[in-house]
Amino acid sequence: MCCTVKDDLVTTLEQLIIHKDRFDYILIETTGLANPGPVVSALWTDDHLGNMLCLDGVVCVVDSVNFEMYLNTEDVAADVKTQVCFADRILLNKSDLVSPEQVCHLCSPPIYQVYLVSY
Repeated sequence: MCCTVKDDLVTTLEQLIIHKDRFDYILIETTGLANPGPVVSALWTDDHLGNMLCLDGVVCVVDSVNFEMYLNTEDVAADVKTQVCFADRILLNKSDLVSPEQVCHLCSPPIYQVYLVSY
């Protein structure tokens, strides 16, 4: 689905709920460095959606090669941290391109479910 967070997301999800017997999950993918907060908030604060949908989790894709650089880049660091903090699952992408020590560093402390992927 393509929509803005405030009204479009709620309206789109309400329309999908009408056909809920046709699917098991709704996956909402935000773009780039989007803040997942407004999406999560829309699901929690809309009474109708809150009764019909359950937020199963927030996934963040982390670029293993460039993550440290992003954390040290002033104009994106806050967005990167926000995405990671909202997530309860991390996809550690490009894990095949960094050393095992770097993977361990990126996974510590182990407060998230981390899945190593390489795409």
